[in-house]
Amino acid sequence: MGLIGTVAPVWLLVYAMPVWGVVAALAVSGGFTGLVNAPAIGFLTMRVPESLRAQVITALITANTVAAPIAYAVTGPIVRRFGLDGLYAIAAAGETAGATLFTLIALRHQAAQRQAEAAAG
Repeated sequence: MGLIGTVAPVWLLVYAMPVWGVVAALAVSGGFTGLVNAPAIGFLTMRVPESLRAQVITALITANTVAAPIAYAVTGPIVRRFGLDGLYAIAAAGETAGATLFTLIALRHQAAQRQAEAAAG
């Protein structure tokens, strides 16, 4: 549900709306993002063998650090070519794809855990 609360408001930004609407959509999305990030990082961390966890967290932080300036660099040309609404549509589509993929992986993991528990007990 948190992923839906994070992604759905971003789709509203694709349509022209007053400033207060943009602020509200970003506030709702940002509020849910805070609720989603900690469990998501925990899920990603716990799926990795303990001996590799430090390297995985380091790689995750490095990827975020490297991706941020790249995102800043491509944002300008995207806005020039597609406008702000186009940028929001691309962002919403990317967030939707990422949330869908994460959800599918989490559900598959949960189903595998339930099967293992049923077989063991």
